[in-house]
Amino acid sequence: MLGFSELAKKELAEGHPALASLQQVEYSAERAASLTRQMLEYSGNWHFELRPISLQATVARIEPLLVSSIPSTIELCMKLEGSPAAFLGDAAQIQHVLVNLVTNASEAIGEQRGRIAVSTSLCTLSEQELEGNLVHYEHPEEAPKSGSYILLEVEDDGCGMDADTQARAFEPFFTTKFTGRGLGLAAVQGVLRGHSAALLVRTAPNEGTCFRVFFPHSCSLLPNRVRGAESKLEQNAEPASKPMVLVVDDEAALRSMIEQTLDRVGYEYLSAVDGEEAVELARKHHDEIACVLLDLVMPRLSGYECFVALREILPRTPILLMSGYAEREVERRFSGLSYARILSKPFFGEEMVSAVSEAIAEHKRDPES
Repeated sequence: MLGFSELAKKELAEGHPALASLQQVEYSAERAASLTRQMLEYSGNWHFELRPISLQATVARIEPLLVSSIPSTIELCMKLEGSPAAFLGDAAQIQHVLVNLVTNASEAIGEQRGRIAVSTSLCTLSEQELEGNLVHYEHPEEAPKSGSYILLEVEDDGCGMDADTQARAFEPFFTTKFTGRGLGLAAVQGVLRGHSAALLVRTAPNEGTCFRVFFPHSCSLLPNRVRGAESKLEQNAEPASKPMVLVVDDEAALRSMIEQTLDRVGYEYLSAVDGEEAVELARKHHDEIACVLLDLVMPRLSGYECFVALREILPRTPILLMSGYAEREVERRFSGLSYARILSKPFFGEEMVSAVSEAIAEHKRDPES
């Protein structure tokens, strides 16, 4: 749904009356995908792509989104300090945490005039301070230790929380809002666990709330190695040699969306409706195939069986796994096997093209990987 709405919008002229309807379709699909993602994040089954990133740059990049998401009666103050130190993080997921915290702060202020302050800095945490960490870790050895951290702080002057509300704030489906889903802060916990981060909260009724998120700081990462998390379709210029992608999926609608998107940006493709056809095409075109998009649930041959068979024919070709299941389960199933990355369904065509382009480029840089 997301992919086809994206394709349809590109076919319409600016101002076309159907654009508003397509945007509503896209919005509804994104909300459904977001709900699924938040449930996976809370359970800890969401896949995190940890790369060297700058917290300041990651926060600054979504400032316009934060401003537009809160009422004009609320002032948003940004104070991004500290050196541009890099740490290992998933920029998109950290931005998701920030959006959740700012949304929560905005709702705590309500219709009154108020202020939300977002800041970053470098700091140290002691073992004593970490005793107040609200992120639950099943295994003590995974919990944060005292040392140097990069701090993200979100403070509001809203209604604050009493002890009972604070104790339940991170429970899934708990909410004090009539229309809320109660998954925002619960999902924050899942993301922070994936980053080995800590969370401290200072709040009291009628005295506002301050969320302090601490990400472990790695001094060995240099700022010039920082990479942004976003990739846009326009940045993937049409390839000069038109690489060929093998698309393997039994779902006709998804296969069609992928084919149209690849064609639009200049890729050639072969399509297979099941694993057996994919293996047959790979044998015939093994010298031409630059990348494989492989669904994991198919008739005749399962995704795993197809992957093993394709690796016999295409031992070095990057294979991207497409799945609607929890990514940790996919990682467990394919542990020890060489694949490029996991694409979680549903996904935009832009995201898919970016992943294919990166996989092919990485393979060209290191053909033996």
